[in-house]
Amino acid sequence: MLNKVSLVFLIYVAMPYRNVNAQPEKVKAKIIVGVLGAQIDGDKLAGYDKPGAVLGMGMELKIGKKFSVQPEIMYCQKGAKSNNKSLYYSIVRLSYLDFNGVLNFYLKENLILLGGLYYGILYRARADGGFGFLDASLAFKKSDFGYLAGVEYKFTPVTSGSIRFGYSLASISTVIPQYNNTISFTLRFQLGD
Repeated sequence: MLNKVSLVFLIYVAMPYRNVNAQPEKVKAKIIVGVLGAQIDGDKLAGYDKPGAVLGMGMELKIGKKFSVQPEIMYCQKGAKSNNKSLYYSIVRLSYLDFNGVLNFYLKENLILLGGLYYGILYRARADGGFGFLDASLAFKKSDFGYLAGVEYKFTPVTSGSIRFGYSLASISTVIPQYNNTISFTLRFQLGD
């Protein structure tokens, strides 16, 4: 069941869709693919050592010459992984379905600053402490709420690349304070003209 914050956020993400039929020439659908580097702040493992996939789709709705709103639905593989400097061996794999609400600001026609919020639903959590992967769903909350910021560059009118930073606003752990911390690199392909 969704709590009040979740419901408000989902309404916020869905708001641009209400004008889709009124001004279809301003709506641009996008397919999004990429990778991310992830870490969990608070687990004593430093560095974006956990690679993951990013797959999703979004719609961009222009709301002026310089601004647009972009709701997105993304599959994101977050988590953490120890490296050779870590105090102990650990891999945490967290699979989320993220609902993003993004505000784009066009600095130039092909250079965009962006910021927004995300609401992630955890649907799989696995951890390996050296003896194989086990279910870790009891150690993590079922949802994650955070912010994101980044930049997007348009290579052509229908293709672009994006670099984003994402961070949890509340702890993702049911045990100790821990926060998702990600840097993602994605390619975006606009459908149609």
